[in-house]
Amino acid sequence: MDIMGMTCRCYFLLGIFLIIILISGCKDTNNSVVSENNNNAIQIVDDTIKNEEQDQDSNQFMKGFNLPVDQRGREQAEKEIADIFMTLENQCFQYWNEENNEFEIPETVMEGMVSILSKKGYVVKADGIYSNIGNEEVIEQFLENTQNRIEGEVVLYILRRSGAIARYQYTYDGSDIYVLASGMTFKRNGDYTENYCSYTRLKSWRYTEDGWFCYELCVPEYPEVTEIVDGSVLIRIRPISEVCREASEKYVLGLRYQGNNVLCSNWNSDNLEQLDYTGIYEYLYAIDTGERFVFPEEAKGIDADAFETLIMKYFPVVRETIRECTPYDDVNQVYYWDSLGCMNYAPTYFDTSFPEVSDMKTNEDGTITLTINAVCEMILNDEAFITHELTVKTNEDGSFVYLGNTILEDGVEKIPQYQYRITREYAK
Repeated sequence: MDIMGMTCRCYFLLGIFLIIILISGCKDTNNSVVSENNNNAIQIVDDTIKNEEQDQDSNQFMKGFNLPVDQRGREQAEKEIADIFMTLENQCFQYWNEENNEFEIPETVMEGMVSILSKKGYVVKADGIYSNIGNEEVIEQFLENTQNRIEGEVVLYILRRSGAIARYQYTYDGSDIYVLASGMTFKRNGDYTENYCSYTRLKSWRYTEDGWFCYELCVPEYPEVTEIVDGSVLIRIRPISEVCREASEKYVLGLRYQGNNVLCSNWNSDNLEQLDYTGIYEYLYAIDTGERFVFPEEAKGIDADAFETLIMKYFPVVRETIRECTPYDDVNQVYYWDSLGCMNYAPTYFDTSFPEVSDMKTNEDGTITLTINAVCEMILNDEAFITHELTVKTNEDGSFVYLGNTILEDGVEKIPQYQYRITREYAK
C-alpha cells in the first residue's frame, strides 16, 4: 500500500475513533442528566409526601381530636395506672365476680380506696355520682392558674367499681388545655387490658363558682360525621358537703328526671292529681325496698291496694284522688302499668340529668326544703340546668313524705313537655 493510501486510512480510523469518543461522551452526559432528573423527581415526590403529611398533621391539630399520642407519655400513663392497681389490689381482691369476670367493688370500699391513694398524694375520685376528689386543691389550683394564663399540668385518676382505672392528664400551655386520657381494666390475676389512650384539645372550659370543672372536648363534627358526637364533661372539683350528699342520696337520687314528673313539675297538696303515679310507682318501689321493680308478664296490672299503699306512704294523697287521676281497672282492681318504651317515651338530654342538693332549710312547721340543681352533662353541659325546691316532711322512724316541688326562675320553660306513662284514654 502506498504512503498516500496509508495516510488516508489513518485519517479515516482517527475520525471513527473521535466519533466514538464524542458519542460516548454524549451518552455519559445524557445519563448524568437523566440521573440528575430522576433524583430531582424523587426529591420532589418526597417533599410532596412530606408536605401532605405535614398538612394532614396540621389539619388534625387544628381539629383538636385524635392527636398523636407521645409513646413516652403513653408508657408513663400505663405504668402509673398499673402502680395504682398494685397499691389497691389487696382491697379489691375479695370482690371478684367469677360469673361476670370483673370486680364488683362496693361504693363504701371505693371511698376507702380513694382515701388510701389520697394519702399518697394522688388526685383521685371514685366514679360514684356524689363522690368527692381527694387532694382536690391540686386540680383547683391548676384551674385557677389557667385563668391567669399560668402554664401547668395535673393528673386526675378515677376508680371504677368494675376494676377499671381512668387517668386524665391535663396540660395547659398558656393558651389551650390538652388532655391525655387513658384507661385500663384489671383482672384478678393482675393482668390488664388497655381500654383506650387518646390525646385531645379542650374546645372550651370553665371553672364555676360552685366548684365545677365544665368542658367540651374537640370532637368530629358535620360533615365529617352525620350524628352528634358529644364531647361534654362535668367534674365536681370542690367537695359536696356530707349533709347535702346524704340528702341527695336519700330523697332525690332514686327519682331523678326520667319516667316520672315529681322533680320536673310544679305541684303541691292543692294539685296532686297532676302527678304521674303510674310512672312514679317503680321509682318509689326501688326507694322503699332497695330492689328494682319487675312487672310480671302475666299480670293484668298492679294490685290496687299495693299500689295505693306505696303512693300514700310517700305523698299526701288519698285513694280516691289516685283512682280518679290514674288509669285504673275497676273490674280487676288493678292499676294499668307499662315500662318506658318507644311507644310512650321520647328521650331528651334533660332526662339524663341527676339531682344534686345544694342547700337545705328547716321550716317553722318542721318540714325541710331542699334546693336542688339538675346536673346535665350530656350535650347541655350545665351544672344547674334547672334549679328547684322540694319540700319534704320527715318522720321519727326515718321515713318521709314529699309535699311539693317548685321550679325556680325560668326553669319551666327549659324543661321538655312531660309524657305521661299511660293516658286515661289508653286505659279505656
